[in-house]
Amino acid sequence: QRLLAIELLEEGLAYNPTSYALNLRRALLAEKENDSVQAFLHARRAFDSPDADSNPLILLKLLRRCAAQMRDPVSGLEVVALLQKLGIPDPDPELSRIWRAELQGKGVKTGSGPEG
Repeated sequence: QRLLAIELLEEGLAYNPTSYALNLRRALLAEKENDSVQAFLHARRAFDSPDADSNPLILLKLLRRCAAQMRDPVSGLEVVALLQKLGIPDPDPELSRIWRAELQGKGVKTGSGPEG
């Protein structure tokens, strides 16, 4: 049944790729399948959707989980910044600290603005 659901969602997304509802459902199914890359991709598309009925908090929590599972510090810290813009504290400040240290060791700027 899950494969049929994915097939139907993919068909719907072929005709309406910016649909919040379709991308959210596809992201959640991908997460159930332990496919963090697809889950992140569809959650990000749902987050960027122009649909009025979107819920950014659900998507940001999903994006954060996916970034952690993918061990992607850049995406993870971007999600933290989006959460903080909504007034929501970092759900795992220790992980964010580790990610910042990892990126600084690679010479990647992690702050906002031209100074990093």
